[in-house]
Amino acid sequence: MLQIFVAVMTRAFPDETSKQKDLVLLQNIASYMLLACGLIYVISGILCIGFLKRSRQKKEVSREQAIKDLEELERRREELEALLITERA
Repeated sequence: MLQIFVAVMTRAFPDETSKQKDLVLLQNIASYMLLACGLIYVISGILCIGFLKRSRQKKEVSREQAIKDLEELERRREELEALLITERA
């Protein structure tokens, strides 16, 4: 965010003199490059947050599925134990 602020402020207050046109050109290029880098950082941060959110949701869904599977296995084990007890008797 600081890069974006510096780039905008550099563009807002240009120091254009007729003697230093090369320096002004370099200042403009640097300003636009800072602005581009800042925007890339912001966009990358937004995409990273989205990726982390989706990853957390997948973990939560898989955890819920594991709990359901475990409950199903326990229920099935109890049924099989009950069948085994009736077979022995």
